[in-house]
Amino acid sequence: MSKVYRKTQDAKAVGLNMKITVEEWAARQYSKPPSSWVLGKWRREGQIYPPPERVGRDWFVPENAVRVVGQPLPNLAEKLTA
Repeated sequence: MSKVYRKTQDAKAVGLNMKITVEEWAARQYSKPPSSWVLGKWRREGQIYPPPERVGRDWFVPENAVRVVGQPLPNLAEKLTA
């Protein structure tokens, strides 16, 4: 068993969300994934929550990220009291 596979399994066992690229996330969410341009637009407009994180050239999100449209995002005070 490779070290990468073992780390992935260990992270899932303790409930940590693995980060995947925005393109992989879109492919899992939609039968016909949006184009890279649309995904970039969603990212810039804050429509993906939690916000994507840039690592090198790629953008990553947790597996359970969602697209938020027309709903206010929680502010810091709401996050701390939840």
